Amino acid sequence: MDGTRCHEQLNINLNSIIKMKTIFQYSFKFILLVASMVSAYAHFGSRGPLGGSVNCMTVFDSTVYIGTVSGGVYESTNSKLVAWRARPVGLKSGKITAIVHTGKYLFAGTADSGVFRFTGFVGVDRYWEKKNSGLGSTQIIALISVDSVTLLASTVGGGLFKTVNKGESWIAVSNPTLQNFDISSMVKAGNRIVVGTQGGGIYVSDDTAKTWKNFNDNGSQNSNVALLSYNEKTDELIVTNEVGMFLVGNAGQGSTAVYTLAENGLPNGIKVISISNNQDNWYIATNMGLFTSSASALNWVSIGTVNLENLTAIVPFRTNLVLGTKDLGIYKTTLASASPTTTWTSVSTGFNNQKAYAVATSGQFIIAAATEKGVFISKDLASSYVKSNNGLEDSLNVTDLLFLGSNLYASTANAGIFFSADTGRTWNRINTGLANKNIQRLFRTNNQLVAFDNLGNVLATSTSTINWASRNSGLPIGVQPRALTFVNDTVILGTFGTGVFVNVNGLETGWSAANAGLDNLEVTSLTSFGPFVFAGTAGNGVFRAKAWRVSQDGWQATAPLGISHTNLMGLNGSHIQAMATNGGYVFASHKGGLLATSDHGNTWIAGGNQFNLPSYADIYRIDFTTNTTGRVFVTTPNNSIYSNALSELPALPTGLFNSSENNASNGIKMSPNPNSGSFCLKIEGRPEKIEIVNTLGEIVKELPSLSEQNVEMDIKGMFFIRANTKNGLQIQKLIVE
Repeated sequence: MDGTRCHEQLNINLNSIIKMKTIFQYSFKFILLVASMVSAYAHFGSRGPLGGSVNCMTVFDSTVYIGTVSGGVYESTNSKLVAWRARPVGLKSGKITAIVHTGKYLFAGTADSGVFRFTGFVGVDRYWEKKNSGLGSTQIIALISVDSVTLLASTVGGGLFKTVNKGESWIAVSNPTLQNFDISSMVKAGNRIVVGTQGGGIYVSDDTAKTWKNFNDNGSQNSNVALLSYNEKTDELIVTNEVGMFLVGNAGQGSTAVYTLAENGLPNGIKVISISNNQDNWYIATNMGLFTSSASALNWVSIGTVNLENLTAIVPFRTNLVLGTKDLGIYKTTLASASPTTTWTSVSTGFNNQKAYAVATSGQFIIAAATEKGVFISKDLASSYVKSNNGLEDSLNVTDLLFLGSNLYASTANAGIFFSADTGRTWNRINTGLANKNIQRLFRTNNQLVAFDNLGNVLATSTSTINWASRNSGLPIGVQPRALTFVNDTVILGTFGTGVFVNVNGLETGWSAANAGLDNLEVTSLTSFGPFVFAGTAGNGVFRAKAWRVSQDGWQATAPLGISHTNLMGLNGSHIQAMATNGGYVFASHKGGLLATSDHGNTWIAGGNQFNLPSYADIYRIDFTTNTTGRVFVTTPNNSIYSNALSELPALPTGLFNSSENNASNGIKMSPNPNSGSFCLKIEGRPEKIEIVNTLGEIVKELPSLSEQNVEMDIKGMFFIRANTKNGLQIQKLIVE
């Protein structure tokens, strides 16, 4: 296209824009309405693969609450249990051992961080508040609600504690009768508190835990109580111990206890895992299946078949019976259909607490996730996943994933490295030259694939001809490589304990240390953005340096990584776990948080609204989709993949890849923009060099140094035109749809 046609096209597009002004004005209010509706849900959220492990459940009014083995708390407020919502913010641990509603407040007990109350608010968002003052141990076994503000908490090795002010302070229940026993379970029977102990059977209190009395018969006197369930309608208690399952009558008022074996209809050798009731019927989950019995006459019958090795909890909820499992998520059936032919339906939508090891994205919609159940691929922006492990040996121990174009690479802890050319449908081993098959991380440079093994070896190969070779020349013995990035042919390596090393010839020469100004040599992560490289450390936040002058100029600390959410939740923003670059922003993660900077670390902001990112979760992987709206994806060790819309970040002006010394200008004009891959480009100021770079700062196309030209692009996404001119560096955003 000649210069005249280029000017004409710019004018035509300008006129078209003016003509559409009226349409935009009429549409503006509608767009604002839609945007406000979307923003209400534009927080971090579970993005699969779905499933996980239930540890405990409780029901209050119209809500089911679930405590998980290591993935925090979930709730469902829908009577049909069609979806679950994670409630992890504020928790210091995802290991939920007890959950109880007082009628006014929701409390959760954890295996290692004490008790939390769900009463914190930031706008419409909610979070947990730690309530441990006075607790002698933060290892919670059980919780019980006495009234709306009074609770009891049993702990490992610390005894029993009581609060009368909704957890603001706890006092030890100092009673010589109970002080020799660990309390394994508690229920409220009318006005009576019933506790099951390890080694002492059952004790009861009728004066709100002031005094206690023995509630055993001769056979249960020194038993180890496992489970308790009280039926208010019949005033009966079911107890399990090492001998079996027993029924105790007059449990809420009686002064003596008579234990009657309650296993009629059950197979021999059965082990009860969970007990509940809805006053009319009892329900138990066992190692041999699920059973129910009328409360009026105990006689157990099967209620359908499920995986017998994975049952953890069972509760009635309205017209449903809800079943929790280990690893397999949540199931339900209707109470009316409880019979040997009962069919259980999976209801795990939104219940997302698998262990996740890595995430990688490709293009606009493809997500690859490595979990405890293997590798899963989504081609619809994480709306659904397909298990993709054909040929992938050691698929349950995948340590990292990496897309190079459409090719997907996976490293494993026991079987080396694998390659898939068809997005995970089939995998092939690529271990030529690889002596150690325990590979921990995968990276790329301009022209090589790089791997770290568990022994500290840095290995590299061409992607066209696989032949792994050591690239440790110049590195100290015992080095612990953690991260790698590159700018053109300069490769930067981050290590834990020995800082940063630079290789200026694309790994063809040895490494040299480059730690001047780096106050912390425990480097956890690296990323590059324009002329800068950024290093995340374990305790001193993020440092930056000019990529081609790291050795000469050294490192400079960026601003502290602290925002209001970080401070409110008591998170440590100085311990960086992962870094990445996208769309003009540098991202840095720490436990429970993801921050971003668009000014090279001079200021940090939230990398999207931090609700509902688990506050207890480490975030070791970050990746992005390339569609124009864009999403960020992160891994959490026990809550699988979380994602958020990048639209929550402030829109950036042009001039994203320039150094801090140069300001962007508007000397670049494109028409049309966005476009479908063909556009007219005009640059002021006699361009000397013109490049098109992607959101990672990588050059995808070099253009002739012309002031006006027509450009063709065969790849879609967000890019930036970068031109060196007599007026300085010029930058402008380009969208190819």
